[in-house]
Amino acid sequence: MTKNLSFLVLLITVSSTLFSQDYLIEPTVIEVDSSHTKEDIYTSVQVYLAEVYGDQREVIRLADPDQGLIVGKGLEENYTLGIFGEKTPSGFWEYTFKIEVKDGRYRYSIYEIYLANSTLTKKVKYGSADELYGSTKKRYEELPAKLKAVFEKIPISSTSTDDW
Repeated sequence: MTKNLSFLVLLITVSSTLFSQDYLIEPTVIEVDSSHTKEDIYTSVQVYLAEVYGDQREVIRLADPDQGLIVGKGLEENYTLGIFGEKTPSGFWEYTFKIEVKDGRYRYSIYEIYLANSTLTKKVKYGSADELYGSTKKRYEELPAKLKAVFEKIPISSTSTDDW
């Protein structure tokens, strides 16, 4: 009996660790015009990602139009400030985003954030960045607002009535 109980506790602990995600931005639903179909929104999101990130093939890791799901990896430059206020590149914030679309709305979330530079690649749980300091910590704290601005302003257009 105690073996079964120990195994059950171990199983619950491992499964909760494997399936938990450290969200930088919790899943957020954006309502759009209800006349836009899932296909319209999905296409608009793909076009937008190509415009924002350049080559969408480098960014998108999973694209499933039937499920209305796009998962990708994004990069945001990190920099340090010199004594005269000049910006010096010091690596990138690397994050995973997920966008799910349905008729009239989409939902996005951002998770698995890493700080990557020439000396380290480290997963940083948002809200527990005690090991970060200076301008790196400041940029880390500003990141959610900057990314929300990117993902909440996706322009949605109707592809079904595009008669050029």
